[in-house]
Amino acid sequence: MGISDFLKYSYWMDEEPFEKLKEILKNEGTELYCAQRVPCELLKVEIGYAAPEVWKVTCKHDAAPWYDASGKAGKFLVLSSKLLPQEYEKYHETTIQKSDFQPPNYPTRGEIKSLANSETFKRKKPKGWVEFPKETAEKLSQGFKTVVGVDEPLDQIFEVWSAVHANFLEGRFAIKDGKNTVPYTIADTNHTSSCCVELFNLAGEEFRVKFVKPCLGAKIAKALEADKYYRVESSKGIK
Repeated sequence: MGISDFLKYSYWMDEEPFEKLKEILKNEGTELYCAQRVPCELLKVEIGYAAPEVWKVTCKHDAAPWYDASGKAGKFLVLSSKLLPQEYEKYHETTIQKSDFQPPNYPTRGEIKSLANSETFKRKKPKGWVEFPKETAEKLSQGFKTVVGVDEPLDQIFEVWSAVHANFLEGRFAIKDGKNTVPYTIADTNHTSSCCVELFNLAGEEFRVKFVKPCLGAKIAKALEADKYYRVESSKGIK
């Protein structure tokens, strides 16, 4: 599986070590970029951070519920093209690299429905997931048709979004790498939401490796290349 020179390291930390990191980097002449609207902005810079409040600016009804329900809630996300100083190794979460991975198969419509309605997903999906206000949902539906070119009922699109995350909770569609189960994104970018959930281990952190496609939001933000897989290695993965 070929790897490009795209390389990012993600870290989660509380405010105190984050402020100390800012001071260390400032003394070295390095300023951290601050994400303004979406955390995936950080994928476009050498080093930056997302404060807790940025999750609700644009991604209030998709990524933010996963953040709020995770063990990272209230923490700062730092993304860097280089490893942080040794003392920050304990905060390291994932390593992200571009890959030429191609999955052996994608799910059928029925298998997507099965994943989205699985007991595991029902149990683990966060409160507020895709609970868009009516007016916002209508604008979203229109945008899918006119801008994205996806003329499907919004509920059907949301079902795919749910199935994508469900697969990273269950590992139903995955490859084997030795003893490890390696799940992958089971839809195209235009039918995928909130890839940050998997990139930064808000879900599926138990898997040592995941292959993640950019979501539509990351595509629009020009943060990652659409429909390409990125290898995400978890520092805390056990499967």
